[in-house]
Amino acid sequence: MVLLETANITSGMGNGVVMVVLPWLVLELTGSPAAAGLLAALSTIPALVVIPLVGAAIDRFGRKLISVLSDIASAASVIAFPIVGWLVGLDLTWILVLAIIGAGLDPAGYTARKSLIIDAARTSGMRLQSLNGLHEALFAAGWTVGPLLGAGLIATVGAEQGLWVPGVLFVIAADLHFLDARFGCRSSGARGRRASQYRIR
Repeated sequence: MVLLETANITSGMGNGVVMVVLPWLVLELTGSPAAAGLLAALSTIPALVVIPLVGAAIDRFGRKLISVLSDIASAASVIAFPIVGWLVGLDLTWILVLAIIGAGLDPAGYTARKSLIIDAARTSGMRLQSLNGLHEALFAAGWTVGPLLGAGLIATVGAEQGLWVPGVLFVIAADLHFLDARFGCRSSGARGRRASQYRIR
């Protein structure tokens, strides 16, 4: 449970940083509030396409694998911003393309982490309802801290270079999911609790 929820808050922080830094990066490069609004609008579209497919992917490949892969892919999509900026220079087109790719990865990671709550409740002995509330609260906490961290990064290293930080946060989250998949469930549920206790009512 500890590994899962640490990954949860870490991923929330990464998303919170990106939410603040990317629009600021667009404003820095273009000086256009309309371009920042376009970024926000286009970033919502991938979720409409991806969300219906996430459940099928989790059923086919497993929620633990999807959790790890989605955070690795999120890290790659965020780190791509400073790398592209260094190689060829960022412009609005590059930012929109990379942002759309990243936005398409978020629903998979969130949904996979959410589905892991059942396993965490079983191994920890914590009631599913209580753990679900804790899970949402910790993600919200990470989402709250993330923008503050993003603002600090903009002020110190700049928006483009600041995107290394959420990339690292997503890598950490992926590592925690991997460790949770390997070791988290070995603490076993020999507590004799009935499966009905873990159903969401």
